[in-house]
Amino acid sequence: MPRKIQVTEWLSHCDTMSMQEMRLWLTPGASTPYWSNNANFKHDQVVASPWDFLAKAGYDMFNEDHDYEGCDEQITLEVNWIDPAPYMD
Repeated sequence: MPRKIQVTEWLSHCDTMSMQEMRLWLTPGASTPYWSNNANFKHDQVVASPWDFLAKAGYDMFNEDHDYEGCDEQITLEVNWIDPAPYMD
């Protein structure tokens, strides 16, 4: 069974990341993913998108007005940890 990392984000933050076309990346061996448009390191991999958080919350689209005041919520996803061994030189 693969090792998992829990990532918790606010729905409003995911909305912002979707507008910036960002994805959640993970560096092999790291325990904390990061939002970016591209990898910081050669072997980094996309582990989630803003839409993964949206789907986990049971929605199919972000608020049209992008206003989450009073209705924002935290969503937790589990992503697979990436073993660094295959990428070590």
